[in-house]
Amino acid sequence: ALLPANVASRAIYRSQIRTFHRDVFPLLTNAKAGSLEAQGKLTEALRSMDAMTQGHAFFAGSQVSMLDVTLAPWLYAAQKAGMSLKSFPNLNAYATRMFNLPAFLATVAKEEASAAA
Repeated sequence: ALLPANVASRAIYRSQIRTFHRDVFPLLTNAKAGSLEAQGKLTEALRSMDAMTQGHAFFAGSQVSMLDVTLAPWLYAAQKAGMSLKSFPNLNAYATRMFNLPAFLATVAKEEASAAA
């Protein structure tokens, strides 16, 4: 299951996903456009994500969850756009683990093949 069985935990996951979509994901576009404010906020968001992934195989613990399914494609796209995660060692290690999952690799290969066609 991608969401926890506990109702309260599912609500927290959904809230975190909404926060990513609303507050974090748009920062990359604005930061790349030269917004110093967006660059600062993006760095702070990445620092926070780095702390959240410390000691965990996946974003929310030891199993793949909806948070990973939401965050990993954005991190992949952000790296493709030139963003480096080297300053965030835990997040960088997390991204590497996610990008090497067979399901992720298969999805990326399929998307890249579609884009090339």
